[in-house]
Amino acid sequence: MLKNPIQYKIGKMNIQAKKLNISQVIITSNRESNWVDSLSENQQKDVLEGLDQADRGEVVPHEEAVKLFGKWGLK
Repeated sequence: MLKNPIQYKIGKMNIQAKKLNISQVIITSNRESNWVDSLSENQQKDVLEGLDQADRGEVVPHEEAVKLFGKWGLK
C-alpha cells in the first residue's frame, strides 16, 4: 500500500530521528560498554545495510510484519 506524500515524509522523518538517536548513543557510549563492538564484522555490516535500506524507504510497516510472522506463531 502506497502512502500519501505527507505520511511518507513523516515516516521518513521518524526513521531519520531513530537513526540519529542510535548514532548518538553509539558515539557517546563508553567504548568498553559499546554493544556494537561486541558484534562480528558481518553483523556490523548487516546493521549498516539495514540502516541504508531504511534510508531508501525499503521498510515494512509493523502491522504487516506482525501479520506475516503471526502465521508462524511469532509475535
